[in-house]
Amino acid sequence: MEGSFADLFPTGSLVMNTYPLSDLSVHVAKGKTDINILNRLMDTGWTIMATWIEDENKSIVLDNCVTDISMRLGMEYERIIMVADLPLGVAMGVVANIDADIPGDNPMIITGMKNSISKLRAASISGYGPYATRGVRLKEPAKMPKLSIIGLDIEVTTVVRGVGMPLPHDPLISIAISNGGWYDKQFTDKCYIIYTFGFYTETKWDKGRYPTILKADDDGDAVRKAYEILDVLSPDFVSIHNGFNFDLRSIGCKAVGQVAIENTIEERRLGNVGVGVFWSLTNGSMIVDTMYTANKISRSEWTSFALDKMCRVFDLPSKLDSGAMKIPVSDHADLTEILQDGLR
Repeated sequence: MEGSFADLFPTGSLVMNTYPLSDLSVHVAKGKTDINILNRLMDTGWTIMATWIEDENKSIVLDNCVTDISMRLGMEYERIIMVADLPLGVAMGVVANIDADIPGDNPMIITGMKNSISKLRAASISGYGPYATRGVRLKEPAKMPKLSIIGLDIEVTTVVRGVGMPLPHDPLISIAISNGGWYDKQFTDKCYIIYTFGFYTETKWDKGRYPTILKADDDGDAVRKAYEILDVLSPDFVSIHNGFNFDLRSIGCKAVGQVAIENTIEERRLGNVGVGVFWSLTNGSMIVDTMYTANKISRSEWTSFALDKMCRVFDLPSKLDSGAMKIPVSDHADLTEILQDGLR
């Protein structure tokens, strides 16, 4: 398979398996990919999984094309990251804000595409959208790519305030990142946990578990390390429970001063979920919030959206009670139990 798609690219323009630690084979196309190469890939079964615009000022609408759109394409466990100029279909009779709360019913020609949302929407309508075959219609691909999903969870300590629910500015205890390979056996187990203070004792892990445990210098360093780990894993999705409203907000607080990543986090409207925190990861990796997903189902089906309660529904390992997170920020704090819990 590798040779067949690699032959479509000019010699030397495709860097093969750039992210060897990923569960996927991730290839990066240098420069801008010709639209004919993209068309041939899509016509042979490759699926666009994500689109985004790296530089809002560089991407323009020119000669009925939207320029400089980044894409993540997938087939089975292969991924290609590329940039291309995408042609626009004749967007007659389009409801411009089809996914808005109140989209209206007046069709119009899309004009004045000045921001990334309108440009990506126009490209999607024109046949270059996520999880659809090429063409001006929405049709699911015959075969979806195999997905790589990474879980992320943070823990903070509330001890400095004594009581109360965790807040975004509370000191960070740990950040856990796992592909769940120990549980679903789809991939070899990859698990990382970053902690900021205290110590842990040697632990006998379950069979098949190979955790990497890292000590960070401070909260900002922990966030930087997490970003770098997510970059080298390059998953399709990063799943965070209540991430839009808590975990990412806390990460954003602690990223201040981390030059490479502080501008990748911002508060914005996230579709119909309302206002939340958005983290722009590399290579089109997207964040999903399981609490938001659960909210789309009838609330009567859940007794609680707390992660521990939801874990019980799916017969997953239980989570530590929040009372166990009241840990003093000290080099003498024993974090063994908390790190074990995070690695699950």
